[in-house]
Amino acid sequence: MYAFGLNCAATGRFDTCVPNRILGVLGAISRDQSGDAYWRRPEVYPHLKVLCESYTVGGWGGDASYWQSIQAAAAYRCGQRQEAKRLLDALGAKVSAQAFSDMDKRLDQVRADLYPGAGRP
Repeated sequence: MYAFGLNCAATGRFDTCVPNRILGVLGAISRDQSGDAYWRRPEVYPHLKVLCESYTVGGWGGDASYWQSIQAAAAYRCGQRQEAKRLLDALGAKVSAQAFSDMDKRLDQVRADLYPGAGRP
């Protein structure tokens, strides 16, 4: 399944939903394997980074902040915690909670994990 997702991403058709199939494939693998282990393979995040950056510029299915939020959620799922924090910090108030939901994550839970103790006395 992952090879199919990579082939979809490799089309470079960022004016369509085709490259985005890799996210659906990874979601299906996660559900089949009950977790994010596959996302944490070292080769996965670099592909997702290219995907999100290309959609940010290419424009299918959401504005730039949506795709930057998808990239932050992908970084988190891939175990790239510092990258996820960097992206969230850069997004600030523009972060899309919907993007995190679309990635099967809750923004409030990701923030609580990445920024423990933030906002507490």
